Amino acid sequence: MNSTRPPLAQPPTQSPVSWQTIFWTLIPLAISAMSQPGGRVCGLPSRYRTYLRCSPLFCLADVAAIVTRLGVISGYHSLPFSTAVAVVIHERYTDCATTVEINEGESHASESLEKMTWLRWLWFLLGTLPPAIKLMSMRGVGWVQAWGMMFLISWMGNELLIL
Repeated sequence: MNSTRPPLAQPPTQSPVSWQTIFWTLIPLAISAMSQPGGRVCGLPSRYRTYLRCSPLFCLADVAAIVTRLGVISGYHSLPFSTAVAVVIHERYTDCATTVEINEGESHASESLEKMTWLRWLWFLLGTLPPAIKLMSMRGVGWVQAWGMMFLISWMGNELLIL
């Protein structure tokens, strides 16, 4: 007897995302995080901030340090949140004012970008947000999405702190 059973439905095969797509999606997120005027990163001198922020792990650790410090100052020391923000900003930017450039002939392009808030926000809206949305819509790249979000959360945390 010939039974007519429908063939088993094959699950759709997902084509993996190419490494080139992932690479060029993470680059704008990393550049945005690196070009912020964030002062000290994880308590280290501010002259290393650009190099440290190219790692998503340092970005996440820095945001966690900011949130923890704000919580300790607000909760444990019973200070208002606005005062806690002022204390954290003062702690992060203390060595920025006292740092002396060793090589004065060096280009200060990254420093000028850090001082232009409107340019950082424009870069974020036009150059960073679309790749972040694209990255979040990808499937099967969970770790890459986590790295991208570490950069994005770092950018947002630092911008909220300095606003």
